[in-house]
Amino acid sequence: MKILEKLAEFKQHTYTPNSFYDKIIEFITQFTSGDFLITLGMDSLTDVVLATINAGMIQEVVINLGDTDGEVHDWFNGDLAVAFTTSGDGTALDGEGYPITSATFVKGVATFDVTYGGTFINDETVTLVVGTSDTLLGFSLTAKTTVIATVEGA
Repeated sequence: MKILEKLAEFKQHTYTPNSFYDKIIEFITQFTSGDFLITLGMDSLTDVVLATINAGMIQEVVINLGDTDGEVHDWFNGDLAVAFTTSGDGTALDGEGYPITSATFVKGVATFDVTYGGTFINDETVTLVVGTSDTLLGFSLTAKTTVIATVEGA
């Protein structure tokens, strides 16, 4: 029997109307529904000046884990895998020069800085993939792939 069916059965036998009980049932239903959607909480950068990105520009990245109704899962605290790729020789690393491979979420939101370096060229892009191979509570996550920065054209 699925967990939501068990929850409905449990509610039939134990339900006494009150807001506390209703919030507990809503919470359990929410995190066992499998309704997970990864979104970015910041705008992508476009036409970044070549000299600026090559000088070690820093971009704040904000990732939300929510549902298809746009509600952030504020009950989620944990890590999800991330991967950055560039279309050339530029780099996207943490402030100490290491690859960023996971994002830590607090109340459904992960915020961190990415430092650009290496040698970017005109029209190069930086792509972020979130949830590269993750499951959450036994549900598969659909990875979110987004170009988060593009360098100005020649």
